[in-house]
Amino acid sequence: MSSSKARQILFGLAVSLAAVGAVVAAPVINAVITGYSDTGTPTSITINGTGLCSGYGTTCGSTPTVKLGGSNGTTVTVTAHTKTSVTASLPQPFTVGGYELYFNTCTACRDVRVHDGVG
Repeated sequence: MSSSKARQILFGLAVSLAAVGAVVAAPVINAVITGYSDTGTPTSITINGTGLCSGYGTTCGSTPTVKLGGSNGTTVTVTAHTKTSVTASLPQPFTVGGYELYFNTCTACRDVRVHDGVG
C-alpha cells in the first residue's frame, strides 16, 4: 500500500471518529428543587438530570445557561454545575409563582423547557 493511500485511510478514520464524538444527547431534566433561606425566601434552584453540561468524561467544558420565563426571560447565575446537577441563584427579591425554565448546555445548543412552579 502506498503511503499516500495509507494517509487517506487514516484521515478518513480520524474524520469518522470525530463525527461519532460530536453526537451528543439532549439534556434530560428529572427534577427542579427550590432552595430556601432560613426565613423561607426562595434563594436557589437545583436542576437534577443527565447531560446537564458539555464536555467529555466527568469534566464540564462550559457553564450551562439557565433562565426563568423562557428563552427571553431573566438569566440566573449558575453557582455550581456537573453533568447531573446544576444550581443557580434566584434574583432577589423573588416573586413566587410558575415560571418556564429555559436550560441550554450549548453542547449542541439544544434547549430544554420545563413549566414548573418555583417557591
